[in-house]
Amino acid sequence: MLALSSPELQRCAHKRSLGHLASSLLLVALLGAGRLLAAQPLDPASSTAAPQQTDPAPSADTSSSATAASSSDSQSAGPSYAEVASKRMRRRADFGEGIDPRHSYGIRAGILLPQNDLKLTTGTLPQITLGAHTEYLLHGIHQVRPAAEWWYFRPGHQTSIVGSRSQQIDTTLRGIVLGGEYLYRPGGPDKRFSAGIGLCLIRWSVDSTNTITLPSGTARSTGTSSWIRLGDGLSATYRLSHRLELEGRWVHSHYGFENIPVNVAILGAGWRL
Repeated sequence: MLALSSPELQRCAHKRSLGHLASSLLLVALLGAGRLLAAQPLDPASSTAAPQQTDPAPSADTSSSATAASSSDSQSAGPSYAEVASKRMRRRADFGEGIDPRHSYGIRAGILLPQNDLKLTTGTLPQITLGAHTEYLLHGIHQVRPAAEWWYFRPGHQTSIVGSRSQQIDTTLRGIVLGGEYLYRPGGPDKRFSAGIGLCLIRWSVDSTNTITLPSGTARSTGTSSWIRLGDGLSATYRLSHRLELEGRWVHSHYGFENIPVNVAILGAGWRL
C-alpha cells in the first residue's frame, strides 16, 4: 500500500470538496427547473389570453342624470314629431267647437260669374251675391242647408248701328234666390269637405232703357221685367276653420221671355254664427 504525502492528501481533499460543491449546485439547479415547470399552466392559450375587464354597471344617479340631460335636450330642441302630429290630428278632428252640429246659422258672400247668353245682359266686372243660410243635420254625414240670396249684376250695354239708325240697350239685372242644398260630408258634420246638389227658385228682374237715335231725333223707353224660374246646380265646400268655409257652386236656370238657358258660377265664403 502506497503512502501519500501531506501535499497530495491536501490536493485530494480539495478535489473532493470541489466535487461535493459541484454536485450540490447541480442538485439546486435541477430543483429550481422542476419548480418552474410545475408553476406553468397546462393550456398555453389560457396563459397568453389577457383577462377581460367588464365595465361597471351604471349607478342610479348616472342613469337619472342621463335621463334628465336627454329630456332637457328634447325640450330645448322643441316638440317632437309625435306631439306635433297629435296636435294636428286634434285640430282636424273637431271643426265644430262652440257650434251645435244639429242646427246652426250662417251668412255668405261671393262673386257671380255669368255664363253664355247672360253675359249680354250684364257687365264684364265681377258681380256680387249676399245671403244667409241655416243648416240642419239629418243623420251624421247628411245635411240640409236652406238659403236665401240676393244677386246683383253690373249694368250691361248693347249697341247696334244700322245705316243712320243706332240703338243702345242698357240693362241692370238682379236676382232673388230662395232654395236649399243637400250636402254630403264624409266623416261627420265637423269635417272639412262636403259636396251636394241644390234646388231653388230665382226671381229674375231686369231694368232696361232702350234708346233709338234717328236723323230726325231720339226716342227712349224704359221698363222693368221680371220672371220666376226654377234653378238647380252643384256645390262643394271646404272649411278653413270651424266657422269659416269656402264654397263653389254652379247654378243652371232659364231667363227672359224666350226662356233662354243660362248658367252662373259662384265663388264665395260662408261664416257660421
